[in-house]
Amino acid sequence: MVLYQYENHAPQVALESDDKFLSINYRKPVKYYPLRDNTKLQILGAVYGLEDVTKKVQAKIVHNRLLLSSNNQVFGDSWYGIQKSLVVVYRCGQNSPNMLIAKETYDPAYNSVNIKCIQ
Repeated sequence: MVLYQYENHAPQVALESDDKFLSINYRKPVKYYPLRDNTKLQILGAVYGLEDVTKKVQAKIVHNRLLLSSNNQVFGDSWYGIQKSLVVVYRCGQNSPNMLIAKETYDPAYNSVNIKCIQ
């Protein structure tokens, strides 16, 4: 997974499986407005297995907190037979980006991702 950004445009995700070449194709930029509030959680990109799940992860933010499980029940099985990880690149407002990697869990009651921005 590579999270990249051209100038002030929205961050984009590129991904590829092992032993393959990763190509980054320029796409028409989306208007992007960085957050000013440093306590506001912003998901820049997320990948589970071979799938870009950024929009799914963004939709899981409740009250400025991301709490979810990293498993096929949540994200689907995009790479059958392979144990996957959820990679989330996020930031709090204008602060530097952070990355969280959560291995696939088989217990849907276990929340392997717990992110909250605080002052």
